Amino acid sequence: MALICFKIILMVTFWSATAEIRASTKDDGEEILQRVRRQVDDRCQLADIIFVLDSSGSIGQGNYELMLNFTKSIVSEFIIGPNNVQIGVNYYGNQARLAFQLNTYDNEQDVLEAIEEIPWLDQNTNTSGGIRLMHRDMFVPESGARENAPWIGIVITDGESTFDKDLTIPEADVARSKGITLFAIGIGGATSQDELIGIASKPSDQFVFNAQSFEALSAIKQGVVTSACGVAAECKASGDLVIILDSSGSVGPLNFDNMKQFVLTMIREATIDEGGTRIGLMVYSSNARVMWHLNTHSTRADMEAALMTEELRYENIPDGGSDDFSKTIEEGRLTRLSGVKIFVIAVTNWVNEVEIKEIASDPDTQNTFFVTDFEQLSSIYQPLKRAVCDGMVSSQWSFMGSYLYIYYK
Repeated sequence: MALICFKIILMVTFWSATAEIRASTKDDGEEILQRVRRQVDDRCQLADIIFVLDSSGSIGQGNYELMLNFTKSIVSEFIIGPNNVQIGVNYYGNQARLAFQLNTYDNEQDVLEAIEEIPWLDQNTNTSGGIRLMHRDMFVPESGARENAPWIGIVITDGESTFDKDLTIPEADVARSKGITLFAIGIGGATSQDELIGIASKPSDQFVFNAQSFEALSAIKQGVVTSACGVAAECKASGDLVIILDSSGSVGPLNFDNMKQFVLTMIREATIDEGGTRIGLMVYSSNARVMWHLNTHSTRADMEAALMTEELRYENIPDGGSDDFSKTIEEGRLTRLSGVKIFVIAVTNWVNEVEIKEIASDPDTQNTFFVTDFEQLSSIYQPLKRAVCDGMVSSQWSFMGSYLYIYYK
């Protein structure tokens, strides 16, 4: 998988102006359900998922239908589409067979109907063949696999491999080496725990699931979905990220600490130790100050320590010279022209949306984020992370960088 390097400026600020953000909520069950679904959607909005289904004789027709229903229930937890989650399926007996590729269907209903039509083979258990077909012929661009999407394989079986058994774990090793995250789901008492652990990604307690019977599959569904969403939230791309924090007098020490915790989350999830992502940090009030450059810290531990140091603290300097609308817009324009992408987070109850959108890169609907207070920063973390990740991949090799600007003023 290619790693695309570019720069990001993240700007977080509080902005005082003329437009008020108003929100209304409903205190009923429907609103709660919608809120929960939105939280899942934020994390699960982009992934390529392939199911590898055991179709051996030990399952039986009735249990096979239960397994297909379980597969459908997982699919229904995601938003299916070419710009969201794509689904592919293969099934195996003596050999692995393709049911459909990632790019075969572009909507949930067609995927569910196609899964219903997958036949029971009543043959041996060639798990290695299913895994090989998945990584060799399905997680490839011509079959719809997307470079910017996490690749997730879900292997479901009711027993230990009986055909090419010695190839099962080696094929899983190859799949994981290609960047595929593997889940292993064992059903009943005939499965080999050692084989399931050998197939799955690590840690095993996150990627290995066991159901006592086919009827009990529903008990593990939510755990599988939650873990898959965690994988879907990961970013395969990497690059240079510059974070700019507002340290002016209107922020306050508590809110500044909330911003630091937000940045700490980004540092802990970035591929810093792997050599893929570099992060620089600036703060500003009356003047801008570089806390560290992109090449200052090469490990996550060093960066975390630098973030929490006494040197990076709230300065309580009165705002000055930062309300120059035309100069702010011009600096944003020049920065974008130099090949840099700008994301803006506005923390406020009153915002000048025109000004914020003029600073951010286009399309501003995807590159601007609004929260009413600093405690809500975590609520926009996943969509922000996905927007930054998508920008890294879509920018291709000619893109120089990006900024994330956290604004409070």
